[in-house]
Amino acid sequence: QGIRDAELAALEMSIRRAERDGSANDAESLGRLRDRLLALMPGPHKRRAEADAEALLEAQGFASRPGPRVVSDMKLLGALTEALRAPWELKILYRGAQDDSPKERLIEPHGILLGTRKYLVARPSQGDGRMRRFRLDRIKDAAITPNSFARDPNFDLNKFAAEAFGSFHSDAEFGPVEWRFSPEAAPTAKQFIFHPQQEMQELEDGGLTVRFFASGLMEMAWHLYQWGDQVEVIAPESLRDMVASHRRNDFPALP
Repeated sequence: QGIRDAELAALEMSIRRAERDGSANDAESLGRLRDRLLALMPGPHKRRAEADAEALLEAQGFASRPGPRVVSDMKLLGALTEALRAPWELKILYRGAQDDSPKERLIEPHGILLGTRKYLVARPSQGDGRMRRFRLDRIKDAAITPNSFARDPNFDLNKFAAEAFGSFHSDAEFGPVEWRFSPEAAPTAKQFIFHPQQEMQELEDGGLTVRFFASGLMEMAWHLYQWGDQVEVIAPESLRDMVASHRRNDFPALP
């Protein structure tokens, strides 16, 4: 698998060089080879290889990530990386949404969710054993303790992340989601992975229905706004009500 990841990364770099140098035929041939290599990979390995290839392209200066994002605290990320690798227990000062001042917590880190905002996934060292999300921008300090711990062998970060549409998760909001895209928007919507476990159904009128299970209605509403009136929320009703008065018809382009 490591060899295939390296091959994919090398192919991506070669494609970018060919495009930059104006060699359209070479770029097209390399693209077909890349697609064949991806087709041979199981789903999880494919997603990891794509992410690794993108990271390498960024490091080599052949790719950039435009758009707004929260500035990362590099010192904090360094401590989290070291704690995740060992793994080590972490002592953090964390300010929750309802807290007036940060509180000290001992946690066992299991992963990081990368999105508009970044979240640390960890379980309290003493508690019910459930994983929690901690917003990185609310962690005021993090120190590695001398205590190691055993990772939960049954924990799957990708499965955990799939409980939410974006980074935020709420048990109360989790449930079936269904969106219906207009015939005009369907070709564009087909290019998106809205959720890892999504199901797409093409409609007789040329439209497209997308279904999945997740929470995070606010982040869904933020995304849906970009589609104007070209998408209709079928479920849940609470999300349908949330976006009802914000479906614009004057956007000149789709996402």
